[in-house]
Amino acid sequence: MSRTRSLALVAIVLGGLAGLAEGAVKRSMLVAPFETLALPPEEAWLGDGLAEALTLAFVQHPAFVQIDRARLRAFADPQGWRAASALEAARALHADVAVFGDVRRDATSYVIRPRYVELTSGAGEPVALDELVVADGELLDVLAKLPVLYLRALKVALTADDVARLAAAAHPTGSPRAFHLFVSGRLAADDEPARTELPGIGRSRNARRHAALRLGVSLPSRRRHRFVGQTPV
Repeated sequence: MSRTRSLALVAIVLGGLAGLAEGAVKRSMLVAPFETLALPPEEAWLGDGLAEALTLAFVQHPAFVQIDRARLRAFADPQGWRAASALEAARALHADVAVFGDVRRDATSYVIRPRYVELTSGAGEPVALDELVVADGELLDVLAKLPVLYLRALKVALTADDVARLAAAAHPTGSPRAFHLFVSGRLAADDEPARTELPGIGRSRNARRHAALRLGVSLPSRRRHRFVGQTPV
């Protein structure tokens, strides 16, 4: 084999390896609780519920590695999460992408306004997705659609299998009450030790998983993709 041909083959191989390496690069993602300041206090849990559904779904896709949400505590507003809090946290934690939003309601519907920001390109200006008007009783169905809307807006390639897997992960139960209790258990598990435990739901991750099983909530595995700052459960 001539030296010229050998060099050409080496260049092709190296180029292919570089392309694979570039394709394997994962962006860090921060999922922040949605703002719920316009909701009555008994419905404020929905902000964390939306974030939890997105977290469960995004861990199923290899395009991103999520930043542990426990690291958000330092940026939490005592009166509730706002867009400014999410942006401050994303910049401080060096996230490539942050997803957040807010939830409002009228007499019969919730209005979910999803937003995201990409901090690795441009000035990192928030981008708003289309509002989702959700009738009472249909919230869990919308949870199954929200992750796909985000990833398509972020220009992530999705197969039919990806869409099905994301939807299943974001819709872990068909019971609104079970999902509410599951999210409350998640908050208790991740909160500071001084917080009082919810009846029947401990603070540890094992307790959270056992509570989910009791409530009929199906948790997808997180072992395939690591979280930044956390060993996956």
